[in-house]
Amino acid sequence: MKLLRLTLLMSSCVVANLLAQNNPYTEWNHFDEVVQNTTVLKNSSFLLPIKDLKTSVSLISLDGTDLEPLKSAIGNYGYEAYEDDLNAELVVGVVGENLSAGEAVLSFIKRKLPSTSKLMVIILNEPREVQKHLSLLQGDIVLIAESPVEDALFYAGQVMYGGSRPTGTLSNDLTIYYRKGFGLNLPEPSRLGYAAPKSVGMDGERLSRQIDSIVNFGLKEKAYPGAQVLVARKGQIVYHQTYGFHEYDSDRAVDREDLYDYASVTKVSASTPALIKLHGEGKFNPDQTLGSYVPFFKRSDKEDLVLRHMLAHQSGLLAWIPFWRATLKHNSNYPWKGKWDNAFDNDYQFKNRTLQRDSSQRYPIKITDDLWLHDGYLKKIYRSIRKSPLSKDPKYVYSDLTFHIMPLVIQEITGQPYEDYVKENIHLPIGATTTTYNPLRFFSKERMVPTERDTFFRMTQIQGTVHDEGAIMMGGISGNAGLFSKALDLAKLFQMYLNGGTYGNQRILQEESLAEFTKCQYCEEGNHRGMGFERPLIEYDSNRSPVAASTSPLAFGHSGYTGTYVWVDPKEDLLFIFFSNRVHPTRNNRKLYQLSIRPSIHQVLYDAIID
Repeated sequence: MKLLRLTLLMSSCVVANLLAQNNPYTEWNHFDEVVQNTTVLKNSSFLLPIKDLKTSVSLISLDGTDLEPLKSAIGNYGYEAYEDDLNAELVVGVVGENLSAGEAVLSFIKRKLPSTSKLMVIILNEPREVQKHLSLLQGDIVLIAESPVEDALFYAGQVMYGGSRPTGTLSNDLTIYYRKGFGLNLPEPSRLGYAAPKSVGMDGERLSRQIDSIVNFGLKEKAYPGAQVLVARKGQIVYHQTYGFHEYDSDRAVDREDLYDYASVTKVSASTPALIKLHGEGKFNPDQTLGSYVPFFKRSDKEDLVLRHMLAHQSGLLAWIPFWRATLKHNSNYPWKGKWDNAFDNDYQFKNRTLQRDSSQRYPIKITDDLWLHDGYLKKIYRSIRKSPLSKDPKYVYSDLTFHIMPLVIQEITGQPYEDYVKENIHLPIGATTTTYNPLRFFSKERMVPTERDTFFRMTQIQGTVHDEGAIMMGGISGNAGLFSKALDLAKLFQMYLNGGTYGNQRILQEESLAEFTKCQYCEEGNHRGMGFERPLIEYDSNRSPVAASTSPLAFGHSGYTGTYVWVDPKEDLLFIFFSNRVHPTRNNRKLYQLSIRPSIHQVLYDAIID
């Protein structure tokens, strides 16, 4: 009924499409021509595609050609290219129309290039013109692209990092070695690239028209001030659009480089993949008990909780605990014993050794600019979880407490700080360089999409710090919430899942372990969850389903309280991300759910499949 209601509402409205921010490099009607017109002439030592994302790359324009599209493409893979640095591991010279000038500059570079550096030459011209300037073929890697400059350079960046494989061949002879029809083959794409929908069996016109209509309808109904949608199929991004603004009263448009608070999408983007990795290495067994991994929970009623039960939300743990309530002087009970409203007097007083209005050696944990937490309070949080009541008849209850605990499990196994382990073993190897906890340490506040205007605890606009109250009291680093990133970096993680645990020809997770975590754990008991992952309902119900009716039983994903959402379907090799800040300015706005925005868009993806 929700989908029908949305359709009827949309049909009665004239929905403008003026707020979609378009990317000229990802909407090529002539994408096939770009692929066919890019030819690999040389690939010494199989340097392409670049295997190590940390490889330093320097770009040099040999004739004044604008390199911004190439820089943009390289940035999509996680690291920024330098300019005019001959000491980089890979130096990329680009020449457009002025091949004579390019030859002169390339000759200089060749003389100055260190023996440790490799040279790549990208020639943006027709082979018949290159025939008069054969010294341009001196690179370790040589690409010739006959497409328009912007398209050709953006595509060349994908080729460099294994996001696409060109099929071009020479249209005429260059030398006795490079004859008409010559063109080297590269490996199958191993990282996300950009492609036209038709190249992966999707109707691009339908995809664009219907997604735009639904998202803009949500804007009109004030379900969110802004949003973005990313769709990929068969390892290729075919749709990535942004809509609206950071705030209702702002003129800052949503941008693809913006960072969002994942909220509960953190569960399947940090702690869960870390556990999958450890499982594949034989270091984590979900059928062991919590007490066997975390000594802190021994001699408590949590000691014998089976981790598989916990990860499938079937352990008897409480759904959540409002830890911040226990800091108030007027609240002497454990936080789970009371029910409270969502507002209180700004002049409240905190208990001793909880919160203060200024930082100090004993109060170093920043909640806001004028609210600082005692350095020992994290132990109190874990003690309250330890003492919290357990259900005597465990059944499916979605619980944040499991994922407050999982960082402890990971730290006990690895001997490493949880944040460091996840970043080093999950996010950086796939080039998800914006994926981080506490992002204000690394990125400007302007890039952070604001969430709630907190009127009950922090008393401020939340922007760049985690929305979840429990996670912020844990220093912003928790297994249940706290991650931020741009949409593209979340797409890399879930494409890795679709690839069976590999990305960029590098194995991140063991395929068998990934399958174990993503399968339904207790379907026979009516619980549809995987370990960490959300899955489709056992029986589809349009009023309750988080996903499209056409979603296969193999699909998995998660949604976040702030308005985030990610799902993949291995059956269709399909990836869908929806980012919004629906809690701005208040969490009481539930129109995103009431209008069934995300499942409606999700269904559009399946309807657009034409192969």
